[in-house]
Amino acid sequence: MSRVFRLIKERFLETPLAGGSAKRGERWNPIGVDVLYTSSSPELALVEILANLMPIRFDELPTYYLITIDLPEPESQRVFTVNQLPVNWNTPLRTAELQTFLGDWLTGRQELAVAIPSAVVPFSNNVILHRRHQAFEQVIVESIQPFTVDGRLVLPTNYGPLTG
Repeated sequence: MSRVFRLIKERFLETPLAGGSAKRGERWNPIGVDVLYTSSSPELALVEILANLMPIRFDELPTYYLITIDLPEPESQRVFTVNQLPVNWNTPLRTAELQTFLGDWLTGRQELAVAIPSAVVPFSNNVILHRRHQAFEQVIVESIQPFTVDGRLVLPTNYGPLTG
């Protein structure tokens, strides 16, 4: 088995393998396609969360939990390298080109997982799980642990009001 990681907010503890990406679409999936985003390390999971939270003050941070997930056999995973991705793959925007790049995989379910370089840290992979793949039933939550974000990674509590 291979292992992946996911940080979730406290309110999702009862459903740690539930998606949410189908409702709004994310970088690699359009609206209506249900996948689960995970990372190859706890550190990358944190960086991905922080990249989507900024700017936030420390006292505004939600409570997070680190989910360690065991996947079935690694042959059910397809790995992409940076040079296999579209030209603007690491744009901070969600684009139709990126959301349809995995089209065959999103509609076909050949492999349970796809590993793609992180747009934030391209030397590490995010691992996207196809929730409709038959092997998804073999995905196991190994552990759920409270995860404290170091206050040095976000704005200090006394930073003052944020303007939007």
